[in-house]
Amino acid sequence: MEAAIAFGSTPWQVLWSAQIPLAMPIILTGLNQTIVFALGISLATSMIAVPGLGLIVLQGVGHLDVGLAAVGGLGIVLLGITDELINEALSEIAGGSKTVGA
Repeated sequence: MEAAIAFGSTPWQVLWSAQIPLAMPIILTGLNQTIVFALGISLATSMIAVPGLGLIVLQGVGHLDVGLAAVGGLGIVLLGITDELINEALSEIAGGSKTVGA
């Protein structure tokens, strides 16, 4: 950043050319953690009858239906894996460094 300022960059140029690219791995890690947390909390929200994949898992467990619970659980796992792959691709595009996965 000091180099960008020393070469006469405007504040907007410093922000877009130096600060945001340096912060991108941390931003993507925060995004990844938020999405994984939302997937995990979907099971807890199903306990108050909020529709979603968590409700499928809870109904399957409640009725001792292993197939139904597995379908809901597999859906949550696939969403988590998809999130991780997308974040990894974005991280490589943004700067080549890997984000810390959940």
